[in-house]
Amino acid sequence: MKTAKSPAIPSAAELYDYLMSQIEPELVKKQIPLLKKKYAGETAEARKVRMTRYKVAFKEYREALKKYMTKLNKEIYAYGKTLMKEAEKNTQSTEQNKLSILESLFSS
Repeated sequence: MKTAKSPAIPSAAELYDYLMSQIEPELVKKQIPLLKKKYAGETAEARKVRMTRYKVAFKEYREALKKYMTKLNKEIYAYGKTLMKEAEKNTQSTEQNKLSILESLFSS
């Protein structure tokens, strides 16, 4: 019997980078340590604009994460439901085999 394929669950860092790379690539994990040097000569006004952009990016990230988690929860629920059906089918098959053996013993 073929077992259902479980949903892929990325690590927290992988998921963060995946989602954030689509929103604000400067905020992926490997880029964050480089920001101080990249914006060393930045004016106060430019920094304020950038911080506002980052604030918006994190808001979008939280929304994207919520959607992703909703989708993942549905996949996990469906996976569990499929496994339950497979277990029921397997149990039913095993019970049917036992009944067949008992029937053949009584008919002998």
